[in-house]
Amino acid sequence: MSTDLAKRPLLRIVGGLMEASNSKSTAPFVTISSWGVQTPLHHHIGGVYCYTKAYGSSYGRLSIYLSQDESLDMVVGGKMWANNDSSSNTPVEEFSWGYTGSDASVIKSAFSGYGWSSTYKHGYVSCDLYMLTNPSGAGPIGGRYYSTNNTSTATKVTETFWGLSDGNEVGLFNGYNYSAAYKEGYGYATIVLPK
Repeated sequence: MSTDLAKRPLLRIVGGLMEASNSKSTAPFVTISSWGVQTPLHHHIGGVYCYTKAYGSSYGRLSIYLSQDESLDMVVGGKMWANNDSSSNTPVEEFSWGYTGSDASVIKSAFSGYGWSSTYKHGYVSCDLYMLTNPSGAGPIGGRYYSTNNTSTATKVTETFWGLSDGNEVGLFNGYNYSAAYKEGYGYATIVLPK
């Protein structure tokens, strides 16, 4: 691991959780995906409209777990995929970031929900995350979740934030969401990488 403190994450993403309720979030939340290690430092990122077997049309809650423990696998990269509404077509990679090499463990569909893509327009999106123990490169040092209107043309409002903001902000996951500012709109989860 690099000894350059400016490039070492103070907090590492070591786990995550996606839960879902009905579309109004009035029913009990059920676990959709759970990965990595659950630590006491739990951060709720944001939400996304999704589909579940339990509720049909649902609202998902996205969370990550953070740690300073260098012995744990940490998130080092990611890819976002797009498909049609029923996920019956071939997924198309929308973007990627960080390290996505074959020696990393892949968390398939760590987060998923309804979103927009240039290929499928309104459809279903998901993100895969890549994890390694003590990587030589730097991992995320922070992140945020912001909301806008459903065409992404309104001012972005930051909903949540963790870690440091002094770095290069890249996309992690995005999809249709609900916010106090815009009601039915669009949400973006990002991570910050060291400069």
